[in-house]
Amino acid sequence: MDKSIPLHLREIIFSFSNTILSGKITGLEKEGRLKKIAPRICTSNLNEDPADIIRRNIFKIVGHQYPGILLTYLSDQYTQATNAIE
Repeated sequence: MDKSIPLHLREIIFSFSNTILSGKITGLEKEGRLKKIAPRICTSNLNEDPADIIRRNIFKIVGHQYPGILLTYLSDQYTQATNAIE
């Protein structure tokens, strides 16, 4: 995640155990500048469908949830197949 981009401008924001950052995220949610799209995941994109945001950022989300994971060619093929079916 690019830490140089302010929280309210990032498309995907993950909840942190750091209480200062967590408080900032909660404050931005209350102001209506962020919305929760999944457990421990928020977005600054208030106009798009959460499913589209998650689909576009799926590898960033998986990488955050499972640090050190190895995604392979088949991982990409399964993701493409899922997108083609919808």
